[in-house]
Amino acid sequence: MTVEERIKTYAKEIGVDLIGITTAEPFEEAYRRLIKLERKGYLSPWAEKNLQKRCQPQMLMEDAQSLIAVGISYLQAEAHIDGKFRGKLARFAQLKDYHLVLKEKMKKLVSFIRKEYPEAKAEIFVDTGPLIDREIAHRAGLGFFGKNSALINPEYGSFISLGEILLNIYLKPDSPLKIGCGECDLCLQACPQQAIKSPGEILSTECLAHYTQEKGLLSDSVSKSLGTRLWGCDTCQDICPYNRQAITGSGLFEPHSLGFMPDLEQIVNLSNSQFRDLVEDTVMGWRGKTTLQRNALIILGNLKDPDSLPILKTALQDQRPVIRGTAAWALGQIAGPETINILQEVKNFEKDPRVLQVIRTVLTKKSN
Repeated sequence: MTVEERIKTYAKEIGVDLIGITTAEPFEEAYRRLIKLERKGYLSPWAEKNLQKRCQPQMLMEDAQSLIAVGISYLQAEAHIDGKFRGKLARFAQLKDYHLVLKEKMKKLVSFIRKEYPEAKAEIFVDTGPLIDREIAHRAGLGFFGKNSALINPEYGSFISLGEILLNIYLKPDSPLKIGCGECDLCLQACPQQAIKSPGEILSTECLAHYTQEKGLLSDSVSKSLGTRLWGCDTCQDICPYNRQAITGSGLFEPHSLGFMPDLEQIVNLSNSQFRDLVEDTVMGWRGKTTLQRNALIILGNLKDPDSLPILKTALQDQRPVIRGTAAWALGQIAGPETINILQEVKNFEKDPRVLQVIRTVLTKKSN
């Protein structure tokens, strides 16, 4: 058994679903594509700004020779949750933070490799690093690119968390997969925001997943488009034929305490300590409490249920303008004279100009 085979066998033993090897040579084609997307304004504002750093592993390790790409499926059965006010989490947000699980497995892989190569240098990256995870995984043979830019594995679909290990030792590389989406363009058709402008080109700042993580007040149209999405958006993945037949993986990821469909009233009322206990070990924790609570209020508005009026009325007293403004917008989505009376009352003492604008807009629509 070769060194590469032993590494892959060990990875499977510790629960890694997918593993492949590629060289540390620059990703020149990916760099050209990123330049093109940058000129169009399509790149994510949260990604590494230095495009060369994203595509040249030697900028991170001068003597780098190999990259090991790993993938762990986060596809799990979604349990039905009872309750009146519930929000939908994208699959990656339903589980405890995947960064921690991947790093733990990759550290074990590095320890295993150092038994063969005691002097090996290794750098571990999971999503937050500068390298382009999907390009590395693609070149290492883990999957092909869908038209929504997701990395798709024929067995596991695209619900895969990715990471990579940069090494200064040579390992025999694997070959990329030779398959693709063919004529299928269901993801382009399904995107609620038409953010997939063409195959492989996504205007990331128009994706609903982006808006669930963006700070501040959201526009009326975006808020309505969010529907019941509390964090993330899986629309383009849910419709993918590969995901409809995908198998579940090793099951390393554990559901977090909020559950698959969190209770919106609980989210709105989270104290700082409760947020730390329930949310900080999830992928939602990095953005802080306000954005998550704003999303919960938007969903309450989209549900249009008068029973949520007490929750929204309380939120109008919050110290944060974003929460008050979103609560005012949500109230505007619910029919009935009581919502007008509530907003007329708070308008008299609201000082923030942004919140006042929301209230006035809602009242104007209500009076027409």
